Formats: sequence, structure tokens, C-alpha cells
Amino acid sequence: MSQLSFRSFFVQWLGPVNAYPEYPWRLHALILAPLFAIVVSTCLMHGFWGEGPRLHYEALRFAHDSLTPFFRVISRYADKVLHAIYACIFLYAFWKQEKEGQGFALRYALGSLCFALLLTQLLKGCFGLPRPGNPLPPIPFSMQSAYCSFPSGHTVTIITAALPLALWFRKIWAAVVLSAGIALMGYSRMWLGAHHPVDILAGMAVGSLAARFIAVKRSA
Repeated sequence: MSQLSFRSFFVQWLGPVNAYPEYPWRLHALILAPLFAIVVSTCLMHGFWGEGPRLHYEALRFAHDSLTPFFRVISRYADKVLHAIYACIFLYAFWKQEKEGQGFALRYALGSLCFALLLTQLLKGCFGLPRPGNPLPPIPFSMQSAYCSFPSGHTVTIITAALPLALWFRKIWAAVVLSAGIALMGYSRMWLGAHHPVDILAGMAVGSLAARFIAVKRSA
């Protein structure tokens, strides 16, 4: 397929590359603010990496062990709920023959593949940084789970899904609920001892790039 025909195919089915010319970065920042505040406070009090934050969250798990099952559920299933919402958007738009909704769902599928899967896994492999409790040095390209800490894939995935949805629905309640979901997912990864704070920050950066690509400004 030539470059021209590929571009025509992309625009026809997914819309223009920049489907949100006046992207609301202020709202973007507000939605991510709760998780950012949690991670920064952890960094300031216990460090951005290593034994400080690991021991802090280990102590929290010991003191409040009843919360751990809740955070496991968040970690495992929160993003899957959002996947289901995208599927519903696509099916509804397909039924109503609305190109805009179909394109939005397909943009999410493509953005999730490129950013939440390919780019994130590439970064994990290249850095090879150890998860909490595993020793240095890094082991690049080993692809062992214990050395695939940076960035947090769960954080990338939830932001990639939640932020475009918040902008798509254009409702305050949706932005609040999705912001809380992002914060809970990022916090759950630290609570469960799966990631360092810096992993969450990197996941926020990669997820933000994905969200900017996926976001669509709905017609009135």
C-alpha cells in the first residue's frame, strides 16, 4: 500500500492523525493530578526508587492487609472494564453507522497496540530495571518479569484507555471517575510491591503520549 493510499485509509477509518487540534492539556493534567500527587509525595518522603518506597508499602500491606485484595482486583480488572466500554462504543457506533464512534474505538485499539504494548515492552526490555526487592544491576533484554519494572505497563494501559474516554464523554462525573481509576491503578502497583514510584511516573508519560494520539474531539 502506497503512502498516499495508507493516509487515505487512515483518515477514512480513523480520522486525521491529530483528531483533537485544541487538545485540553489543562484537563489532561487535572485528570492525572491525583496519581501524580500520590507518587510525588511518596518520592519526597521515601525516595523515587529502591528500598525506601518498598519498605514503606510493605509496612502498609502488613498494617492494612484487608486492603490488599481490593488493590489486586483494581490491578487485574480496572483496565478490562475500560476495554469493554470501548467495545460497547464501537458496537453502538457500528449499529448506528456512526463513523466517528467507530473511528474512536479503532484509534484506541491502534494506540493501545503501539504504546501500551509495543513501546512499553520495548522500554521494559531496554532498561531491564529490577522490580522492588530484586537486586541491581539491571538486566537489559532479559525479558524476565523481575527485571521489567520500568515503566509501569499497568499505568500506561489505564491512562491510554481512561484519558481519551474522559475527553470523549465530556462529563464532569466521567472525568472524576476515570481520574480516580487512574489513581487507584497506579497506587495499587506500588501497594502490591510491583513497581517503584519512578516506574509509575514513566508510565504516566508514555500513557499521556498515547492518550494524545487517541483522543478525538466529538462533533456537537
